[in-house]
Amino acid sequence: MDIQKLDIKKKLAAGTALAVLSGFVPPLVNSVNAGTANVPIDVDIVTAINLATTTGLDFGRLAITGVIAPTNHTLSPGGVTTTGANLSVALAGSPGNFQITAGTGANNVNVLYTNTVSYNGGNIILDQVTLTGNGIVGTITVGNGATVTGNLAGGGNQNVNVGGRLAIGAGLTNGNFTAQNATIQIVDIP
Repeated sequence: MDIQKLDIKKKLAAGTALAVLSGFVPPLVNSVNAGTANVPIDVDIVTAINLATTTGLDFGRLAITGVIAPTNHTLSPGGVTTTGANLSVALAGSPGNFQITAGTGANNVNVLYTNTVSYNGGNIILDQVTLTGNGIVGTITVGNGATVTGNLAGGGNQNVNVGGRLAIGAGLTNGNFTAQNATIQIVDIP
């Protein structure tokens, strides 16, 4: 009986040794296919852009002097009006104004005009806004629903004047049209 037990132990020991050897893989096979890449990392820190409204855009009082065909009435950010045929300015308006209270370092921005302003059944539509002033580099004109790239002058309580253009339809009627807002958004471009 002792001889049989001894043979079983020899068989288990031999089987175990084979299992260990069959799981061995040299690590040199994987290192031949390895590579290294250096990835540059950058970060650009700017102050968030904060806008504060101070004065609304007022186109003044326009008088109808004849039959109105589709036309435009423009008030520039500097207060200059351009009136279409058969309209005259009875009472001057004034440009709007807001301040960029932050945004230092955000020198490349998108300016969006995203809110349709429409009165008189669609016969008066603010179809574009124009921005200028010491908060904006140059003049930026953006149509309704559009985006224009521009530059801030450095942020920090910088003034921006707002003008606009009214597209006036042939069905214009008398009335006082107010209580709507043009939404102007300024977004830093990374």
